Amino acid sequence: MKLLQSRYRKNSTVTRLLLTCVIGIVATPVSSQKAKPSFDVTSIKPNTSDDGRVRLSTPGGSFSATNVTLRMLVQYAFRSGVTQLLESQLIGGPSWMDSARFDVQGRLETGGPPLPAQQLQLMVQSLLEERFRLKTHHETREMPIYNLIIAKDGLKMKLSSDQTPTDGTGSTVGGLPPRGTGRMSLGPAGATMTAHAIPMANVIGFLQGQTDRIVVDKTGLKGLYDVQLRFSPEGGDFVPGGLGPPVGVGGPGNSMTGRDTPLTAGEPNPSIFTAVQKQLGLRLEPSKGRVQVIVIDSVQKPSEN
Repeated sequence: MKLLQSRYRKNSTVTRLLLTCVIGIVATPVSSQKAKPSFDVTSIKPNTSDDGRVRLSTPGGSFSATNVTLRMLVQYAFRSGVTQLLESQLIGGPSWMDSARFDVQGRLETGGPPLPAQQLQLMVQSLLEERFRLKTHHETREMPIYNLIIAKDGLKMKLSSDQTPTDGTGSTVGGLPPRGTGRMSLGPAGATMTAHAIPMANVIGFLQGQTDRIVVDKTGLKGLYDVQLRFSPEGGDFVPGGLGPPVGVGGPGNSMTGRDTPLTAGEPNPSIFTAVQKQLGLRLEPSKGRVQVIVIDSVQKPSEN
């Protein structure tokens, strides 16, 4: 399983970075009458490193997270598919959930092949309930959202030349990430998102991660799209959400968005809202809607082992 790696910065944007975002966004309650799967062996230790890196990997039948906060773990465990639970959907919790850093391990004694994502999330939920004494409940609240519509100037995002279904496990071709995946990079000119043959659901997941709001697809667009977006992320950081399995950094210029020449380091990047409209031909329209949230009722710092 590929490794998700990021550089830690002390702000709310990076708190969301580990957990990204593809399809839905609402966490689904699990019946209390059906036991959740759990790891055979778990280990939780305070992180003592000073390199600032956050890592999450899922090799075989195991889970490994380095330098993570409680918020990151909860957002991972309660995400929908590979779409992160947004910060705005996680209500309550102690102040240390964003400051205390942990190294967390969970594994099955028998090992084995990689576990399905949904099963692994349930196992991390069990870990949180057993080791952090986490108790939560679900609510539906009226909250700000965005409707995604086609801009007045028309769609600029391009359909991928290959429209056959993909599982995102292919190889990198011609500088593009594997079909069905995307990648993020951050440099002096701002953030760049490059994606190859992704559905609109992935675009929605990415935008939710960047705006921390539910985004409702009102475009009616179908098919798989090649997308490249350059923008200036809020706070100088980015959240690589909605892109499928991470496949690295970098990428070509902006040809996939219809822009003839790539943005230069000296050209200021626009906000995510302007970039979406000018480069993709889409628009994020503010609205309100009913959003499912997770409320933290109680949680404790775990004992070290």
